[in-house]
Amino acid sequence: MDKTDKYIRMCYEARKELKPYLRKHRDSDGCIGPDFEMGSLDGVDILIWLPKQCQLQRMLGDYIASELEFVPSDYDIKCAFLDFIDWMGKQYHNDPFTCVPTNNFDSGEQLWLAFVMQEIFNKKWDDEKWKIES
Repeated sequence: MDKTDKYIRMCYEARKELKPYLRKHRDSDGCIGPDFEMGSLDGVDILIWLPKQCQLQRMLGDYIASELEFVPSDYDIKCAFLDFIDWMGKQYHNDPFTCVPTNNFDSGEQLWLAFVMQEIFNKKWDDEKWKIES
C-alpha cells in the first residue's frame, strides 16, 4: 500500500472526484484494510482515504457499468485492460511505447489513480495537481 508523500498529495488533490466512490469501495472484494490513513501534507497532518489498486480498478468497472449503461463482461474488462496498456504507452510521452508512465509514478496505486482520473474525469497529474485535459 502506497503511503508516500506523492500518493497522499495525489489523493488529496483528487478527494472531490473520489468522494462518491468512497462509501461504495470500503473493504470489499479482498481489499480489506483501513479506509483512511494519517499522512502529512505540507507539514500538516491529515486523515485521508488512500485507495488501494483493487479499489481504483473497481472504480473504472463501476464507471463503465453506470455511465456507459452496461454491465462489463469479461471481454469488456479485457478491452479496458488493453486501453490501460495503450494509455501506459503514450499518455505521458509523445511517442507511443517509447516510455511508460511508470517513470512518472512510483507505485501501482499512483499509476491506476492517474488512469482513473484520466478516464473518468479527463484530468492529468502535473506533479502538483490534477489538470483538465484540453
